[in-house]
Amino acid sequence: MSTTTVRRLAGAGLTAAALALSACGGSGDDDKKFIDASNKVTSEISSIGTDIGSTVQGAAQQTDAQLQKQFTDLADRTGKAVTQLDDLDAPNDDIGKTVDSLSASLTKAQKDLENIATAAGASDANGAKTATEALVKDSPAVSAGNKKLKTETAALDKDS
Repeated sequence: MSTTTVRRLAGAGLTAAALALSACGGSGDDDKKFIDASNKVTSEISSIGTDIGSTVQGAAQQTDAQLQKQFTDLADRTGKAVTQLDDLDAPNDDIGKTVDSLSASLTKAQKDLENIATAAGASDANGAKTATEALVKDSPAVSAGNKKLKTETAALDKDS
């Protein structure tokens, strides 16, 4: 399959995924640490979504190898965000459930990004299409979870 075919298939679905991801936008010291760490990771998750959009917009000018590197980098950043989420010490069970759910959703998106990178590196249009469709499917859960964590963190910060 041609490089152009891979770019076109990946580009259409990834634009929708990027939009979904970028939409994501009485305490003691432990709560303050949680709030700071939570704000940092939710900001990074939103940034990753924005960067997916930028990667897609510039895809037509990139080789498959360049796209592979860019999507690998995005997958690596996503994996780091998962680790940051998993390291959070949620102050209550409700926030803990939100963190766990977001981590699971983000792990799926990370795998999707890895699959897109692999397909780009192999000039595999079918693989790119399948991985892109999976990312488009998984992105709304990331966006919703990120938004929910931001809201819960803001409420916790207001109470402190």
